[in-house]
Amino acid sequence: MKSFFAIILSLFILVTAKASTENEFITDHINEFYELNKTVIEFENILLNIDNKENALKHIDKYSLAIEKSLLVYAKYKSSSNDLISEISTDLSTMLNDILHNNYELLGKLTKSDFNQSNLKNECKLLVQKNNYIANFFRDVSIGICMTTVKDRPQKAKENQQYSKLTKSERNNINKLLVEKLGDGIKKTSKENTNTPFEYSLVAIFEFLNMEWIFEKE
Repeated sequence: MKSFFAIILSLFILVTAKASTENEFITDHINEFYELNKTVIEFENILLNIDNKENALKHIDKYSLAIEKSLLVYAKYKSSSNDLISEISTDLSTMLNDILHNNYELLGKLTKSDFNQSNLKNECKLLVQKNNYIANFFRDVSIGICMTTVKDRPQKAKENQQYSKLTKSERNNINKLLVEKLGDGIKKTSKENTNTPFEYSLVAIFEFLNMEWIFEKE
């Protein structure tokens, strides 16, 4: 016969497991891309109007630290039992590492050499362009991020019915998080009208999860 403590522990494990991997992944992704979005907007505004090397070094380093933090978050999902989450986490990490490499490359140049104002502006502009080229692929990955929540349709289900791996509460909490981050305007914003690939991803998730779904039982 199980002890009272063992029963309580079993119940605790069951409750803890109730938060799906898909919910945790989407939530972490929203938090990371929201912070990256804020950082990259500041980064681009500074670098496209750069006036001194120290300012460039400061903001390239700040963006790089934000990326390193996100890489740690996505790393824990690379071995997920959800194969698509594992694949998406690997793809996101690869692209973020490519941006990080670009940042480190210019950091090295700026640390070792002196640039006149014109060359500094050109180098910073080129970095923004190179990073934007990579970041644009985040738009393509966004559909994969959304699809991590999709459950296979049961055999007897109607063809127009869509099943989610999320519970309705989990979906509602994700909605709440997105509204907290981007404001009520997200409810009227189209992903095609967003300003950055990071914002695009967040709005795409909101649009996708607010279609008609049959959710997991609570």
